[in-house]
Amino acid sequence: MNQPSGLKPTGGQPVNRAESIMFEWTSDGEQSAFDLRWRPTDETEWRNVSLSIDEEQYEISGVPYGEIEWQVRTYDPEDTASDWSDVAIFFAGDKPETPEIIRPSGEVNAANITAEWSSSGQVAYLLEVEDGEEVFYSHEGGSGNSHIVEKDLEDEQSYTFRLSIQNEDGLWSDEDIVSITVAFQSDVIPFIESEILNGAIEVSVSTINLGGTFEFGDTYEYDPEAGFSSVNDDSIGGYFGSVLQHSATEYDVYRDGMKVAKEVPVSDPFKDFPASGKETEYTLRVRTEDGTYADSEPKHVTADLRGVWLQDIQDPESLHQFKYFEPNRSAERTFGGGMMQFEGRQFPVAEFNEREEQSVSLTLQIKKDSGDIEAIRDLISRRSTLLYRDAKGRRIFCVIFTLQETEQAWGWLVPLDVQAVHFDEVI
Repeated sequence: MNQPSGLKPTGGQPVNRAESIMFEWTSDGEQSAFDLRWRPTDETEWRNVSLSIDEEQYEISGVPYGEIEWQVRTYDPEDTASDWSDVAIFFAGDKPETPEIIRPSGEVNAANITAEWSSSGQVAYLLEVEDGEEVFYSHEGGSGNSHIVEKDLEDEQSYTFRLSIQNEDGLWSDEDIVSITVAFQSDVIPFIESEILNGAIEVSVSTINLGGTFEFGDTYEYDPEAGFSSVNDDSIGGYFGSVLQHSATEYDVYRDGMKVAKEVPVSDPFKDFPASGKETEYTLRVRTEDGTYADSEPKHVTADLRGVWLQDIQDPESLHQFKYFEPNRSAERTFGGGMMQFEGRQFPVAEFNEREEQSVSLTLQIKKDSGDIEAIRDLISRRSTLLYRDAKGRRIFCVIFTLQETEQAWGWLVPLDVQAVHFDEVI
């Protein structure tokens, strides 16, 4: 018989020595008996177990603390012994005590929550927040005993917090579990203001505080076109402006449901660069000093671009429009995949994968004294990812490796090979 294989535990794996430890292996052929020997790595004497059974596992209790090495050999029905297996090593450690979540607990009146806990011997932790049966949020950290949940909790929803810690032995504790209910009311009503600028869309927020503006004691609705009205449609002073709510501090920006900016000061506008000719939906989530938030109604805006627009994605101020280019612009997309031949089939079968290559080829016409030649030289020489947009609705994160200039009497011809690259806009 060849030596047994597949020994477990092995590879320095940490094992809780307070429980019985299962030693497992795979025999080469039919097993009728085995010899198992183990010892702490700092000892010379083996501790032996020999049994005439066909089970390829054995449970041992009372293993001392520290690094343990072990081997096994097996016997076939003719009582022929295999060689000893390779040595397997694991760490017999002590499982840490269960941590205790201090907060949150019970009913919470904020959307942004900091979890705090007490623990002993912690070197790492795993915090999970469940929304029903789904994991809503998960985070792994080190020795700290608090963590800010980086996702907004929803009003009138219940969540379950699960926390476990790891100690220096590499073992994980049992989970401490706390259930909470979120209940908050924000007195902020956000309203999006938008402006179509040269090559961009600028969004900003007006926040309305009904309680601080009116004292009628009723429920009011805000119509951006008509101002405030009560639920019975009686006019309330014809108020058309907006009152900045002092407790509103910042906002996040969602474009077509995707978060593209966060923690924008409520007094500042945000400039975005969508594709041309396509209706874009913006939503703002306004945050307040007391940890609550309110979402605006969607705002739909369409930007119409002319020419070609390029910018460094790390520098919005680098945005530049190139108005003129040769009429023979072309675009290419190549989808990853291959052809597979199978026995019994006349033709191959196509198998596609998620890889894709995309490029745009064009030649800019750059006139003297337009500032365009300095702009294209600067953008390409940055050796960074650029954003390419044009009037055809293309919006491509890209790189341009080559800058070629052909002088003309009126300026330059500059051919560009725009190659798409991966860039994740999601915040």
